[in-house]
Amino acid sequence: MNLIELLEDFQTQIECEGDIEIIDDDIAQLLTTVIIGGQTFSLFIETNQEKQRIVINLFPDFVVQTGKLIDAIMLFNYLNYTYNYRGRVALRETSNASICYKTTLDVNDIENLSVILLARVLADGIKFFERFSGIISDIAFTPKTFEAIQRDIETKGICG
Repeated sequence: MNLIELLEDFQTQIECEGDIEIIDDDIAQLLTTVIIGGQTFSLFIETNQEKQRIVINLFPDFVVQTGKLIDAIMLFNYLNYTYNYRGRVALRETSNASICYKTTLDVNDIENLSVILLARVLADGIKFFERFSGIISDIAFTPKTFEAIQRDIETKGICG
């Protein structure tokens, strides 16, 4: 299937704002926003026809304070290792320490590829932030350490 057409169909199905930018014959990108728990997230999807790859990124509208980078990295490693989601959360290697939940799909051998797959992958990222945005905000904005948050998770079960 043509991945640019798939992205256009997906955009229509979820009724999102934003334009699809066609980079070349193989690559297309969509940048839009999604509301999760009353908070605005950036959604960036890139398709690559030649590589038969779709990358879905979700970015919250806040970043990690410089002094909290190590705690954030430790928390994200803990979440990635402990909980099962299609994607991974990490700090992007940018000057502003932005948080990114990223899923990469190799669609090379998928027959009957449809927008349903993209919707499910996006839903998984949304569930991730619905479940963990509280502790991610804590690590980003409060003096609370990774060790304290991990202790809360393990003793109080605050992540479900």
